Amino acid sequence: MLLAWISVHGLDGSARSLLARVGPRQGNQDDQFSDEKKALSFSPWNGSFLFWFRNSLLSYQTELKDAGFRKEEEISITCFGRSSKLLRQFLQECRDEYLSQIENKTTIFENRNDRWKKIATKAIRPLSTVIVNEEQKQHLVEDVKSFIASGTRRWFVERNIPYRRGYLLYGPPGTGKSSFSYSVAGELGIDIYIVSIPDVNDQTLKDLFSELPQQCVVLLEDIDAAGIGRLSDSDDADNELSRSRKGVTMSGLLNTLDGVASQEGRIVIMTTNHVDKLDEALIRPGRVDKKAEFQFADANMITQLFRFIYRGTGAPCSDTEQDDGINHLAADIDNHLWQL
Repeated sequence: MLLAWISVHGLDGSARSLLARVGPRQGNQDDQFSDEKKALSFSPWNGSFLFWFRNSLLSYQTELKDAGFRKEEEISITCFGRSSKLLRQFLQECRDEYLSQIENKTTIFENRNDRWKKIATKAIRPLSTVIVNEEQKQHLVEDVKSFIASGTRRWFVERNIPYRRGYLLYGPPGTGKSSFSYSVAGELGIDIYIVSIPDVNDQTLKDLFSELPQQCVVLLEDIDAAGIGRLSDSDDADNELSRSRKGVTMSGLLNTLDGVASQEGRIVIMTTNHVDKLDEALIRPGRVDKKAEFQFADANMITQLFRFIYRGTGAPCSDTEQDDGINHLAADIDNHLWQL
């Protein structure tokens, strides 16, 4: 949020040390649609400068610090005076501007180098554009909305039930499992965190989950292909310890999902093309609360896709004529499909 405010207000030009990267400026979502190829963006780096905020002088300072095998940047803002009120006002404005910039957008995070990294901020994809079984879609959306509704957390806490929700979406590739996950995060107005299981071990996965916000969607894609053995394959304690250092074990994943220290308030969505390959312990009630099978498009869904793709194509005719033509073609496709 802070770097976004600095960039948007053009204050990064005051810094003597800059970090250059290829891509959009932080905090400027419009840059994502720029036609300029390999555009450079800059942000303050490992130094300090002064800037004005509401007629008062503030100091911006960055410092690189060792964090194990990597360097981390620590940013500090200092005001000149006896009260921290100005700093609180500044940070509140940074927050407000950031929230206005990501309004109607979904922020996507991935685990990179054992920590969460924002990789994109995309316009919300309406659920109406995800063409899957309509009844099933509505059932899932109503369930997840009920989970994050006001008062639900209190209901869970009063009954000493962990406030978590898990979903398993299974079916052939290309049937809309991931698209639905992104869309439902946008519908709820929360961020989505994508976990690449092969890139982490048990401890790293636990640390990543501990850093999740209280309300978010966590997406574990293709969980069957993550290389996690079944519990029955990990009976040997020494073998389990060795595996936990190299990658995620089944017991490590289960402890992260619903262990004592597991983060509450998050929504976990697991997707798989082969539900039969999953360990029963992973998908039992309590870890997976709802299961939904995503199948190949039927005749009705194909017709919906056709109408959606070819609506408003800009053909040289009236809207009514265009709609009539699309409806006629859609009906022909529907009739043809039913004859197959």
